[in-house]
Amino acid sequence: MTNQRQQLKDELPLFVGDLYDGAYGPTIILIASSPVACVWLQDVFRELAHGGPNRTLTSEPKMQFTNVEVLEVVCRPGSPRVTLRHGEDIAEKSFVWSATAQGWLYLADLIQSLADGGAGHQYLTEDKDDVALVELSSGEREVLRAARLAGAETPQAS
Repeated sequence: MTNQRQQLKDELPLFVGDLYDGAYGPTIILIASSPVACVWLQDVFRELAHGGPNRTLTSEPKMQFTNVEVLEVVCRPGSPRVTLRHGEDIAEKSFVWSATAQGWLYLADLIQSLADGGAGHQYLTEDKDDVALVELSSGEREVLRAARLAGAETPQAS
């Protein structure tokens, strides 16, 4: 039984993501499977801040999304520090999450307590004009359990 549990754990994505109507409006939730997932996300943010390439999180094998076709992360100059807009491909379910280099570093620092194993959530957007919120949840057992159940019923988006 222990080997089966370990194998299942190894096969799970680092993140399960979903777009839903939350208390504050449309919300993209990123549910981390463990603190290791948060460390991975910090690395993505830091890579963007230091001139790394844009990435499409919905194409990452470490992430599984429901209700989101495209979530691209982009580093850009200028303000606002962090923003989320619709992408050009599929307007309602396509997003560009962009930030300045300082914005990505700020977000990496913001989730440090989750990367250290703390439980809770952080909002990773800050502009009132964003098309949706981005929320990161880690260690919140009920949220993770619901995501795993939903993930078992929904095929992975590609």
